Amino acid sequence: MGSGPSGAAMKLVAAVMTFLSVVVFLGYMMIWSMKPTNTFYLHWWPDVLKKTSSTYLGEQGTNTLIYAFPILFIATIGSLYLHLEKKYDHDHSTRFFISRIVLLKRPVITKGLLGIVSWTELTFLAMFVALLVWSMYSYTHNMFAFAALEAAQEKFQVWEVKLQSAALSLGLAGNTCLAFLFFPVTRGSSILQFVGLTSEASIKYHIWLGNVTMVIFTAHGLSYITYWSLTHQISQILKWDKFVVANVAGEIALLAGLVMWTTSLGRIRRKLFEIFYYRYNGITVTSNSNMDSDKLNIVIKREGGWSHKLYQILSSPSPTNRLEVAMEGPYGPPSTDFTRYERLVLVSGGSGITPFISIIREIIFKSNTTSSKTPRIHLICAFKKYVDLTMLDLLLPVSGTTPDLSRLQLQIEAYITRETESKTENQSSIRTILFRPNPSDRPVSAVLGPNSWLWLGAIISSSFIIFLILIGLLTRFYIYPIDDNTNMKYPVPASSAFNMLFVCIAITIAASAAFLWNKRENAKETSQIRTTDVSTPAPSPTSLVYETELESLPRQSLRQATTLHLGQRPNLKKILSEYKEEKQAYASYLMLITNLKNGRVRKTQGGAYAEFQGQVVFI
Repeated sequence: MGSGPSGAAMKLVAAVMTFLSVVVFLGYMMIWSMKPTNTFYLHWWPDVLKKTSSTYLGEQGTNTLIYAFPILFIATIGSLYLHLEKKYDHDHSTRFFISRIVLLKRPVITKGLLGIVSWTELTFLAMFVALLVWSMYSYTHNMFAFAALEAAQEKFQVWEVKLQSAALSLGLAGNTCLAFLFFPVTRGSSILQFVGLTSEASIKYHIWLGNVTMVIFTAHGLSYITYWSLTHQISQILKWDKFVVANVAGEIALLAGLVMWTTSLGRIRRKLFEIFYYRYNGITVTSNSNMDSDKLNIVIKREGGWSHKLYQILSSPSPTNRLEVAMEGPYGPPSTDFTRYERLVLVSGGSGITPFISIIREIIFKSNTTSSKTPRIHLICAFKKYVDLTMLDLLLPVSGTTPDLSRLQLQIEAYITRETESKTENQSSIRTILFRPNPSDRPVSAVLGPNSWLWLGAIISSSFIIFLILIGLLTRFYIYPIDDNTNMKYPVPASSAFNMLFVCIAITIAASAAFLWNKRENAKETSQIRTTDVSTPAPSPTSLVYETELESLPRQSLRQATTLHLGQRPNLKKILSEYKEEKQAYASYLMLITNLKNGRVRKTQGGAYAEFQGQVVFI
């Protein structure tokens, strides 16, 4: 614990924040559970609408209170919690509520379409599926009760009316998926980190929700098209109602979703990834803040147009003397204190070794600078080709002091899966290029400063208040005089457009104010710092780069610690069983596994590690 409130006080504050958040979240889930029922629409909704509707916010005020406020409240509380934890609770001792469910994190499913699923994930998945089934049943049950009456009035067959009701029920149930679809991929989310998750590790939840969402809405769209066709209302496809439902807008959204769904498929995504999502390919950070205190080392996999072009620039005989780099992140919680374990078992496939490079560098640093005991390390890594073994050289620092690997208990098993012979000819060491420093360079600093979580909470709450003020003024002095809270005179698309505009304006105002304030504070600090790295060898007048090779002695020690397996894959099942049997030999050990699926080395979509004592964690 750091200076400040005592551990007991911090646990009390954490307990209060957690309790408030859990209560609000349970209430939020209860609303989604009751929404499909007549109790909600005939009793709860009219009562809440009567008490919250006003000339300033109208029905939108009720919707905001029910659907938006609970999540924003939890996000704000989570930001404050993370700020206090970062400032006073460095060992995360207040996270007692998470440690109580450690057993539920054990994998229960390791094969199948869902990949590796823990008991916790399986429990919440079952609950969400139950919510969808309940919603679909409740909607259809209530609508089918009036199917005969509606069929008589519209002069349709009863089954045709039921088909329309089923189509509408699918759309309403799909809204439940949409409400949670983007939570898992909100990078820097205080909610995810509040509950011990990261956006990287939660991507699979987004994939699950995305697939379910598209299945439901595709069935919703096809059902309506079938209904319109059978009842000779095919012209409804072109309907754009200003006050109820705009069919054209829904069709455009469905087509866009189908395009994204198609391009998210594994084969298409890997070949045309920029169509699915424009991003820079495969960057994972490998530097360590202790061993590389003034440098940020990254590994970029050459797979895609952008990364291939970068490789050509850097590998040319006369590389460029300077690169302008825009940075974003990092995301996710700070790394775990791995040194408290007696043994680390690190299993990786391909580029999945990159997070382990940083971990091993940290342990190398501590073994060379402190007298404390460091954990034994067993690194099991798999690569496609022999040349990829150069990734292991990244375990060593490029420049500076030469580490003594004899103080490190390191065992490496490297598997080459697609080649059966060593190819040492024409093997070159890693080439290091140091660019010429520029006087205008400034140190990298956090956009929101050291109190980023506190600022995030301020941005969330203040932007929400700004939004309410803007929408309140618009409704009171422009929309209300026209519509009089009937929702049948002022066009819904126009109102929705104003909502989106005001959301953007509110976030821009709040975020810009926080950014400019912290920029001014950072400027005060950096004005006293010159960023020229005096320890970096200066380029000669005729050359814009400096090249060096890794020290040979540590490199030889590294290779002596490595056992090479050609034409083989690591047997994950065997590895797990061996360490399960060996568990009794250690008071604590940690196994981290990345880029593995179903016991085989495969390319997966990123992830972030989590950990718990004496268990296996899949990244």
